[in-house]
Amino acid sequence: MQMNMVAMAIANGGTMMTPNLIESVRGADLQIIEQPEPQVLHEPISEDVAEELTELMLGPVESGTAWRAESDRFDIAAKTGTAQIDGTDQVNSWITGFAPAEDPQYAVTVTYERIDYDTGSS
Repeated sequence: MQMNMVAMAIANGGTMMTPNLIESVRGADLQIIEQPEPQVLHEPISEDVAEELTELMLGPVESGTAWRAESDRFDIAAKTGTAQIDGTDQVNSWITGFAPAEDPQYAVTVTYERIDYDTGSS
């Protein structure tokens, strides 16, 4: 969740929003009972830094560790990570990013825990 919030803040020009896990709460008659409003949590980075990070996050998708996330429909900004698990041959592997890079609508983070390195990197 935290890495997804980081990706969202970069995509949102440096503004980190309070996460909402639901779009709305509906009653038995499908009428909306509650609908959370977006709320700013804080501004961890400037808009300039967010733009720089977006440019840097295009690289792993274009020719790096996140190349499998490439799309022919729009640019995706992403970053991968891998952590070795001490005393084993397993790793925790993740990717986080957002799309479209030039007008972000979605942020996604995927994690794989306790898998072998080759599987995690693919």
